[in-house]
Amino acid sequence: MVDLILTEREQSALRTLTAFEPVPGTPFPTAKVLEAVLRLVPSDEIRVERADDTGRVEDLVTLGGLDYVERDPQVCDGPLMVGLVHVRRVPDLESDLRSWGYADLLWLGYRNGASHVVQLILGRRRRPFGSRDLAMMGLSAPSLQRVMRERPTPQLPATLTVQERRVLMRVAAGHSNAHIAESWV
Repeated sequence: MVDLILTEREQSALRTLTAFEPVPGTPFPTAKVLEAVLRLVPSDEIRVERADDTGRVEDLVTLGGLDYVERDPQVCDGPLMVGLVHVRRVPDLESDLRSWGYADLLWLGYRNGASHVVQLILGRRRRPFGSRDLAMMGLSAPSLQRVMRERPTPQLPATLTVQERRVLMRVAAGHSNAHIAESWV
C-alpha cells in the first residue's frame, strides 16, 4: 500500500473529479475532467471509449496521442475489461504494448447499461506506471465511475431537501429501508 501525499494541484484535481456532475445522456467526461485525471496520473494520452459487448467501439473521446479516425472499431473479441487493469502486468498483453507503441497502459472500465462498457485509457510511451499512479487511479476510481456512468434521468429537482437527497442516494445505492433508517438513529 502506498501512502499518498497530494500536492495542492493534485488536491484541486481530485476536488474537480469529486464535484463534477455527470452529463445526462452521455457516459463521456468533459475535457475538464480528463485534464484533472492527467494531473493526478500524468500520461501521454487519455481516452474514453464506449463499446458494446462484442468489443466494437461505438464512441470515443481522446486527448493527446494518435489520431484514431481510421482505427478499426473492433478492438477485441468480447466486452472491454471492467475494473482497473495495469496492462504491463497482464502476461497475454504485455508483448502487445510495444507493437501498440506504448511502454505502459492503464485501463479503467465500468459497465454502462446492460450491453456496454465505458473504459478510460491512460497511455505512456516512454515509462511505465508506478505504484503511486495505481494508487491515484484507485483513489479517483469512484468519482470516475460516477462521471462515466450514463445518467438516464436529469438531475434531482431543486425542491428536494438535503435529507430527501441523502435518502434517495442511499436508495439508489441499493440500501434497504431498515439500513437507511438505522443510519439516522
